[in-house]
Amino acid sequence: MNPEAVDFDSFVTAIRSRLQRVLVARYGVNLGVDLTADVEAWAWENFEQLRDMHNPLGYLYRVAQSKARPHLRWNARSVFPGTVPETGSVDHSLTEMHDLLSSLTDNQRVCVLLVHAYGWTYADVSQALEISTAAVGNHVNRGLANLRGQVIVVNDPLLIKHPNGATND
Repeated sequence: MNPEAVDFDSFVTAIRSRLQRVLVARYGVNLGVDLTADVEAWAWENFEQLRDMHNPLGYLYRVAQSKARPHLRWNARSVFPGTVPETGSVDHSLTEMHDLLSSLTDNQRVCVLLVHAYGWTYADVSQALEISTAAVGNHVNRGLANLRGQVIVVNDPLLIKHPNGATND
């Protein structure tokens, strides 16, 4: 763990943004933010254990997975919804991006977002998710291949044509 993170506030400050990014990428914004708060409460109660851990971020990710189970089981809903709720003014590029991301598996989405949106290294993602760097590479490569297969760029780079024939213009 970070040597200067000796008290709880320093610990949470050092880990919160990274943990929340992982959880939002995995579970969507609403549940990801709620789980971050739940995990921080758990960390407060179990801080003595966490203080000396080699990989507290990975451990807290596993705690969050356990805390997410009731949401997944009882609500029987997709935690990363397949569609964006209809609102008055929706940026179509955002809805398209959401649709593309929701087509990925959970592991592909998390790995692609952490590596390409947040700039994490494969080693960072590997440590946070407690999987091998090779597995991270596989998820990133398969996720990007899936995304490339769904979007075909035609002559105009601003015009994106989807396999179903729809365009973004």
